[in-house]
Amino acid sequence: MLLRWISFSGRISLGRFWLAYVLPLIGLQLLALAVDLALFGWSGWSIRRGLVPSAEAAEGQAVFYVASFSGPVSAAWSWLSLVPGFAGMTRRWHDRGRSGWWSLLLLVPVIGWLWVFFSLFCRDGQRGPNRYGPDPLEAGPPEARG
Repeated sequence: MLLRWISFSGRISLGRFWLAYVLPLIGLQLLALAVDLALFGWSGWSIRRGLVPSAEAAEGQAVFYVASFSGPVSAAWSWLSLVPGFAGMTRRWHDRGRSGWWSLLLLVPVIGWLWVFFSLFCRDGQRGPNRYGPDPLEAGPPEARG
C-alpha cells in the first residue's frame, strides 16, 4: 500500500484521489499541528513581520504581520508529504491524459494554483484507457484501478 502511495506511474480516479491522498494528507497535517500544539504550546506559533498590513502601523508606515502555525512536527510532516502529494497529483494528471509535469503550474501564483485545483480536484479523468494505463473506474484487478 505504501509503495502505491508514492508511485508516480498509472492513473487514479477523482474519488480515490480524495480518499487516498487529499483527506489523509490533510488529516495527518492537522494531527501534526495538534502534536506541535501539545508539545510546544502556543509559543511555537508566532506572529512575524510578513505580507499582511497591520492596523497598528503608524500613519505613513506599512507594518506587516503574518501568523506562523508551524512547529517542528508539522514542518517535518510538510516535507515528508511532498513525495506522496506530488505522486498523487502526477497520477491524477495521468488520469486526465496529461504528463505529471503539468504540476509545474503550481509555480504560477493564483492562476496556476486555480488551474491545478480545478483540473485535479474537481474534474473527472479521461474515459477508457490512455497512454498512462487503463481507466481506473473500469472493473479490473485492484492494482489496475490505482
